Amino acid sequence: MDFRFIVRRTGLLLFAGLFGFATLQPATAQNSHEVTVNVEPIQKLSIKNDVGPVTVSELSEPEDGIGNSDFVANSEGQSTTGTFDIVTNLTGQRVEAKVIKDGSQGQIGELGLQVSLTGLNGGETVQGYQTLLLPSDVDRDPGTKTVAKNIGHTDTDGTLTYRAIATPEFDPTSDATVKVEYTLTGQ
Repeated sequence: MDFRFIVRRTGLLLFAGLFGFATLQPATAQNSHEVTVNVEPIQKLSIKNDVGPVTVSELSEPEDGIGNSDFVANSEGQSTTGTFDIVTNLTGQRVEAKVIKDGSQGQIGELGLQVSLTGLNGGETVQGYQTLLLPSDVDRDPGTKTVAKNIGHTDTDGTLTYRAIATPEFDPTSDATVKVEYTLTGQ
């Protein structure tokens, strides 16, 4: 009988010891540490479908200076798409556009192409049309044009509007295709 009494008493002491340790440990084991979170830059620019055709309503001989008036006369042939999407967590971003000349676009030397980007949230579009391709003179490459700037912290879409002109030398059966590359980049 003494043996049973000792076992019960030991079991109670062991239970009391474990309970005391469990209740004291959270109070005495409080500690803190820092967590560093690295967020990579998010940059997404997409155009979900091809644009076109951009119709030139009337062939015209461009002026020597290739001004806006050359394109305005043909503005009823413009074509639009609303599938331009931008997602970025950076600030001060811009959208640049340029024509890629890889030799497979037919008779683009006799074409002129302009683009306008509108409807962005979280950025500002460059006002008016930007000339991406000049007709008649392949040596006059307009290069890269900025179509939107000061973009930051946004998930937005916009509308691209194109308009084109052609010289009288352009062959309308040439199936000319112009490839435009857009880049989202920092300033």
